[in-house]
Formats: sequence, structure tokens, C-alpha cells
Amino acid sequence: MNADATGESEELRRARLRALAARHGVVFEVRGAQVPCVRGLRVIGYDVYLVGRHSEPMLRPGCTKCQSIWVDLGALAHAALPRVERKTRFSIRPFDHALHFATAEAPAQVELVIEVRHRTDYAHALDDCEEVCLARLLGNLRALGITESRAGQHLGSSR
Repeated sequence: MNADATGESEELRRARLRALAARHGVVFEVRGAQVPCVRGLRVIGYDVYLVGRHSEPMLRPGCTKCQSIWVDLGALAHAALPRVERKTRFSIRPFDHALHFATAEAPAQVELVIEVRHRTDYAHALDDCEEVCLARLLGNLRALGITESRAGQHLGSSR
């Protein structure tokens, strides 16, 4: 689904994206991204997982339904990305053909990962810029009706 339909009012666009999030039962999870350092592990940014339910029986990992859900998650992700250029960058990981299950009883899920990282010094420790950018991204996701998963973990932030 295209995140920006031409001639569409902002109100209509937001309603369409909210319906899209509801159709797939989209939630988000935030996890600290870590790298090894001299003293153990250092949190260098965040991975924000957008998770959509695969509501039909899955034929195989990466099936056309999975790909369709991932495209819709991409439309939601692009709509939620903050537009202000800062020291922090956002990037979306490529499509993952693996199966994802929150629990043994849960239906299969499709994940899209948004990376929140330093623009230049990749392995630098977290700073206020990542915190501000993460807060803006999460605020935009919530404005689209996407809530945090109960299983979601968040490291290193006071949001």
C-alpha cells in the first residue's frame, strides 16, 4: 500500500493508515541494539519492530501474504519516520523470509525492523539525539493507532 496517495487529505491519509494497522493487528516492540566493547556490551541505538499478524494459514515462510503484510508495514513505517534531519538516522531492514512467533499459541507474524542509529559514529554510546528521535518515531506510530506489544522490551530510555 502506498503511504502517500496523491490528492489525499492528511485526515484521509491518517485514517487509511490507521485502518491498515488495525487490519494487520500491528504492534511495536523496542529493543536496545548492542555491540561488544571492552567492558561488555554497549547500547548504541534502538531496533523498533513493527509486527503484523499473518491471519491466514501460512503456506511457507515468505509467502505472498507475508510479503503483502511487509509492504503494508513499510507504508506504516515510512509514514511514521520523523522528517527532521538530525545526527540520528533511520533505516529499514530488508524483508526477512523467516517465521516469527511471539508464543507457541500465537499466529505467525511478519516483522519489519526500523533501526535508530548514529548517522556517523555507528558504535558510539546512546545520547540524547537517539532518545529524542525514538520518542518522535514512537509518537508517530501511536498516532497511527499502533500500540506497544506487551512482550516489548525497551533498554536504556526513560520514555
